[in-house]
Amino acid sequence: MPVVNHATLDLPPVYNHPEDPNSLVYIPPPTVERFMMDDHLVRFIVGPVGSGKSMGCIMELLRRARMQKPDGNGRRSTRFALIRNTMQQLRTTVLNDVMQYLNPMIRYFVTDSTIQIRADLEDGTSVHSDWVLIPLDTKEDVRRLLSMQLTGAWVNEIREVPYDIVSALMERLGRFPSKINGGPTWFGLIADSNPWDVDSPYHEALVLNPDVKWVLYHQPSGLSPQAENLENLPPGYYENAMSGSSEERIATQIRSEWGTSNAGQAVFRRSFDANTHVVDMEVVVNPMRPILIAMDFGRTPCALIGQVDSYGRYLIFEEIVTDDMGLHQMVAERLRPRLMMEPFQGKRSYVVADPAGAQRSQHTEETAFDVLRSAGFLAYPGLTNDIPPRLLAVEKLLRQTIMGQPALQISRMGCPILIRALASQYHYRRRRDGHLDDKPEKNNHPYSDVADALQYGCLSVQADLTGKAMRSMVSRVTSTKPKISSGGWT
Repeated sequence: MPVVNHATLDLPPVYNHPEDPNSLVYIPPPTVERFMMDDHLVRFIVGPVGSGKSMGCIMELLRRARMQKPDGNGRRSTRFALIRNTMQQLRTTVLNDVMQYLNPMIRYFVTDSTIQIRADLEDGTSVHSDWVLIPLDTKEDVRRLLSMQLTGAWVNEIREVPYDIVSALMERLGRFPSKINGGPTWFGLIADSNPWDVDSPYHEALVLNPDVKWVLYHQPSGLSPQAENLENLPPGYYENAMSGSSEERIATQIRSEWGTSNAGQAVFRRSFDANTHVVDMEVVVNPMRPILIAMDFGRTPCALIGQVDSYGRYLIFEEIVTDDMGLHQMVAERLRPRLMMEPFQGKRSYVVADPAGAQRSQHTEETAFDVLRSAGFLAYPGLTNDIPPRLLAVEKLLRQTIMGQPALQISRMGCPILIRALASQYHYRRRRDGHLDDKPEKNNHPYSDVADALQYGCLSVQADLTGKAMRSMVSRVTSTKPKISSGGWT
């Protein structure tokens, strides 16, 4: 049986152990090693083609099979499902890979749909591990999968497999061997894939709003200095693979980047990184600095409640999203009540919003800014309504770090709509001819609304509107004019 070696990573991935020519030592690439050593219930590894993902999954199943505690007869029994969309894919990729890697290492038998591994170990016990090939071609295949008693499963190229099937599969894991026979020492699901599209449900489950029992390992670009498994690839493999490939294929298959949305290309796909910009933050408001409320108007007004901290980082705590609600109602029923609760209660605030809100309504003489000011808010129009500088303001903060931290940080719990907007839903619309519009899609409620609000907020950070607001607040306090009630500053 192979041994996993973690120390000598500069050696070839598989080689004969000098003390035992009949054994083999597997040297995993760095990301694959961390993936294998993790004990989360569900583990995914994503990376470019040729990066050693499949071999890592095969060796992980072998390792876990060997780790299984023996039963009363000295057998270490496990059963794993090997899953891909079609039987043809299973035979031409998964089965070929398994046979290629197992041939020099271990004795096994292959039936129509099962790889049976039988190996005697030096301690007198033996490994009995069945790897069952399960396609998803038909409903019968799915029913078969969801009726099996399994130790674990490996899903190859999981981005092609329906998310609902993977969720249902979880119920079948950890059921072999049975408790009466000692139960499994380890059980779980492992999966590998090239990067999926940003609107995939896997992106939501592993990147945007990760389940605590699921973990993702992301390998570096094949073109980067940190590229993995190059020693097993032909010279110039990735550079040659780029020839004749589309930009989308190069991005996902070679640079290991997330794919575009099916609806179009995400506006901030090159700068927004959920692992960097989305934070599990405890909302702590600095009482010495005002709260920044970035707003977009219209029939679906929305607000982003945040603050520019003393280092200049823009922290976004919560979003308020509405549907078919006027500004008066939104302020009275949603915004003001929230600001009167902790942790915002008693804190000063100011609003920056769509400059189009300075235009008077066709029905009344009142502007959107009049509504805000009559409610006691210090309100400013955004610096511009031109799209390029608005997008550039967001890009600048997304790419900037301050004191070693991202300059723009978004609460995972407080801003789910904004996070999805940045990841995929705020996009350039794809026309029928396949080309993209040159401006972001405007009427994609609520994602375009919160994205617009973010742009006004980022413009205000860029112009240090917080400083202007603080000076204005001091001026108001020291003025001889009647003061606005404290409720207007909540």
